Amino acid sequence: MPDPAKPEEFAYRFLQDIAQDLSQKELKFPTFIDASLGVRMALSKKDLSTADLAKVVRSEPLLSARVVALANSAALNPGGREVSDLKNALVMVGQNAVRSLAVSLAMEQIAHAKELAPFAAQSRQLWEHSLEVAALACVLAKRRGSPDPDEALFAGLVHDLGHFYLMWRATRFPELVKRGDELRELVRNWHPGIGAALLQNLNLPEALTRAVDEHELPPSRLQPGSLAELLGVADRCSKASGIAPPPETTDGNPRELTGNSLDEDTARAILEEAAEDVKSLVSILKG
Repeated sequence: MPDPAKPEEFAYRFLQDIAQDLSQKELKFPTFIDASLGVRMALSKKDLSTADLAKVVRSEPLLSARVVALANSAALNPGGREVSDLKNALVMVGQNAVRSLAVSLAMEQIAHAKELAPFAAQSRQLWEHSLEVAALACVLAKRRGSPDPDEALFAGLVHDLGHFYLMWRATRFPELVKRGDELRELVRNWHPGIGAALLQNLNLPEALTRAVDEHELPPSRLQPGSLAELLGVADRCSKASGIAPPPETTDGNPRELTGNSLDEDTARAILEEAAEDVKSLVSILKG
C-alpha cells in the first residue's frame, strides 16, 4: 500500500497544477466565472450607443432592475421623479455606472456560485470586501482628482478575482482544503498574479492588470500616484476596518513620499470625511 501523501505534497501538486496553466500563458475561466463576466465585458467598449447599451443590459434582467433602481435613487434623482423604463434610466445613469453595476453583479454571482460551496463564508466575506475596496478607491480618486474614479471603482471590484479562481481550483484537492491555514497562505501569495492573468485574457488595460498584480505589495514598491498605489491603500484600509484579515503592510523600508504619493494617514482622513459617500456607494453596488 502506498504511503499517504505528506501535507506539503498537496500544496506542491496544487501549485504545479496552477503553474502548468500559467506556463501556457492562458488561464481558462471556470464556467461560473465566464458566465458571470461574459456579458459584462461587452460593456467595456467605450461609447456604446444607448440602443446598444440597452440591448446588452436587457439580456440580464437583474442588471436591468438595478439600473432602474439606481436611476430612482436619491443620489441621481433627488427630485423623486419616477423612472420606470430602461431607456430613460440608462440616459440618467450613464455607461460607466452601468458597467460598475454589471461587474458588481458579476462578482456577487461568482461569490455565491455552487462551485465555491466549500468556501461559502469566505466567498461572501471576499465579495463584501471587494465592494468596500471599490467604494474606497473611487472616493479617494474623486477627492484627489487622480486616477480616474471609474477605473478605481472597477479595479476595486475585480482586485481579488484571482482569490475566487484559486478557491475553485482548490476544490480539486480536498486534503488541502482541510488544511485551512496552508491554503490561505497559498492563496494570499498567488491571487494577485492569477487575477492579473485572468484580466489580461480579457484584454483589459495594462494599468488595471498591473494594479491588480501589485495591490498586495508593500507601499515602498508602488509607483506614487498610480492606480496600483491607490488600490493598495484602499485594500489596506478595508482590511484594517475588520472586513478581511489585516495584511502585512510594510517591508521594513521607510517610504519616501513624493507630491503624488498617497499615504495611509492621508487616505484615512479623506475617507473619514467622506464616510457617507462610501456607505452610499457600497449600498448602490450591493443592490
